[in-house]
Amino acid sequence: MNNFVLKNLILKITRFKDLLFNIDNVLRLKTILLADKIYTLTQDNKTLYREFIYAILAKNLSSKQRLIIIIGNLTFINKIIPITFINKLQKKELWLWISDESTNTSKIRLDFASHGMEGFFRLYYLYNEETIFTIGFTIAPGDIFGVLNKDVIFISNMQLIKNRKHQYQCAINNNSKTTPQRNLFYSLFGIAEKFKINHIVCVDAESQISNDKGLLSFQATYNDFMSTFNGVHYNNYFHLPLPYIEKDSNIVSSTHRRRNKIKRIFNNKIKNSACLSINKFF
Repeated sequence: MNNFVLKNLILKITRFKDLLFNIDNVLRLKTILLADKIYTLTQDNKTLYREFIYAILAKNLSSKQRLIIIIGNLTFINKIIPITFINKLQKKELWLWISDESTNTSKIRLDFASHGMEGFFRLYYLYNEETIFTIGFTIAPGDIFGVLNKDVIFISNMQLIKNRKHQYQCAINNNSKTTPQRNLFYSLFGIAEKFKINHIVCVDAESQISNDKGLLSFQATYNDFMSTFNGVHYNNYFHLPLPYIEKDSNIVSSTHRRRNKIKRIFNNKIKNSACLSINKFF
């Protein structure tokens, strides 16, 4: 048995044991799993059902907090999201943005995560039909993270796909020098705008569940990246109020002002495209 399989087996055994001490929330979870939309969803995709139970999301969350997040996410889906939207997700056809380039095409797709350990939803950035970067997130109750917002977007995973650095750089060069990771974030802003969610919470490098060895790459992907948005860091999470306010162009040096304006226009185009793409289902 390799280390990855063993690690996941231990996590699932531990998770099952923890569930026994949270029976009230387990019963709440059972109730929402039987709701019409959620029941249909899990019957069509048995893997999703298992992932609801074994979701980890972040190192420093208690079992009770994880259950409350899962229940909140499923309640949001059941109350807010139309069945036509869910069907589109299941077919992997919900494109939030497609670049104008006739060659070297970039795309952003919203989907259910293939596994729920690090989030229930996933954004995929594709360059010439190859996935090069993903962001995993869940709709969670704000009070879990000490904020007053009813719902927040909780990001638990951001990942550059292995052996895709060349494609990542090509995507930057072909899209106004903006990074796929930042493009995905702006599509998240569009999702948040549509669903009237005005707060993002993101794990830091230390609380990300895959960062066993304190790798510097996680520092760059999470902490350094969130700092570019002036995310406020406390209690192992970065907090970003929405709508995101861009840096005042007057405080940017004249040398970079034009370049920053082009990037800003490009990223806001992605945000608006994401919002409009989702709005079609409402």
